[in-house]
Amino acid sequence: MAKNLQKKRKKCLAIILAGMMALSAAAPMATSAAQLPQEAGSLVSTLPSPAVPSIKNTQATVGKGETMSLSYMGRSAGVFANYIIESSDASVVKAWRYGSTVKYTGLKSGTATITVTEITTGAKDSIVITVKDPVNPKLAKSSVTMTVGDTEQVSYMKASADLFRFYTVTSSNSKVVSAGRYGSTVKLTAKSAGTATVTVTACDGVKSSMKVTVRKAPVKPSIYINSAKLVAGEVAQVSYMPKSAAPFENYTVTSSNENVVYAVRYGSTVRFVGIDAGTATITVTEKYSGAKDSFTVTVRRAVTPMFDEYVLERLGDTDLEFGVPIYIPYMSKSADDFSYYTVKSSNPSVATASRYGSTVKLTPKGYGDTVITVASISGDVAELYVTFYPVTQYASNHITGEGAVGETAAVRISSAKALD
Repeated sequence: MAKNLQKKRKKCLAIILAGMMALSAAAPMATSAAQLPQEAGSLVSTLPSPAVPSIKNTQATVGKGETMSLSYMGRSAGVFANYIIESSDASVVKAWRYGSTVKYTGLKSGTATITVTEITTGAKDSIVITVKDPVNPKLAKSSVTMTVGDTEQVSYMKASADLFRFYTVTSSNSKVVSAGRYGSTVKLTAKSAGTATVTVTACDGVKSSMKVTVRKAPVKPSIYINSAKLVAGEVAQVSYMPKSAAPFENYTVTSSNENVVYAVRYGSTVRFVGIDAGTATITVTEKYSGAKDSFTVTVRRAVTPMFDEYVLERLGDTDLEFGVPIYIPYMSKSADDFSYYTVKSSNPSVATASRYGSTVKLTPKGYGDTVITVASISGDVAELYVTFYPVTQYASNHITGEGAVGETAAVRISSAKALD
């Protein structure tokens, strides 16, 4: 190719000289024939000299599968087509001309020399390229959970194991999490809630991936009370955040003393129940950020129900009418909240019973026995053992049957079970 170009140049020069000689023959001789070669030489000297290839470095390293480039002359220094690029071992390094640069790709581990030659002058320069197999990337974690706004770094190889530029880092969804190479680590930045796969790829194609889950920014629990009072057995609840503010499972609820107060998470509220007298602290904690809020609960037992023996003795001396209720106090009127108590009859066909303020409303229905139970929410119990029988019969006869409304019956009533 170089020889052909030289021939073309000599041919052009011959044509120029022939033209000048023809003009000289037709025109009057103003100069001597000896001057003609000097003029031709002057024209040749005005042609640009080819640029000598010049590579800055004498050696370089490239990863297997990696493509790099190097400059061999200034961008406008010469005609790029006049330069030949050669690799001493094309199976190790592939090289080609790209304007004023040489591009080359490492194909397998080994060494090859890239040479740049200017074809008209034979001027050349070269560089030794070493191809290296990159260390296989291995992310330290297979999965990561983050919160919007968080950043985290995950190692993919030892800090000094290899050239970091051998590796690229990508995110399958950069709107959820952005990922970039940061030395020997992958730097993650959580953008929005969702999931994405982050992959480290070596220049030879070997990959390592991990799943990244991004949560919404945590909502700090906020309880609007500082303290509460309960009766043992009573259930209450209090909100710790708006209903739709965050996933409820991200919050834990604990009691400082479960023998006093037991507490659980119930959606966006804390549900708690008094167990026994005492004080305990209930705490709500967001498990990822550690944000928390708390309140104290004081528990007392409900007033214990109790029947006045004097009142019961007086009732035992009274003849009662079926269908006409009697009222038996189980505590003083102002001792406690009446809603903390329940009343029932074991045999409603003999007598019905219900709570009426601080008293038991007892309505005789028929002859026989029944047990009236008053139970507090705290688990304390008082009982009445009641027997209705005809006035003319002895109590132990245990006559049963429905009594007529207005019919008089004798009653045996006691807070302790009577012996037959």
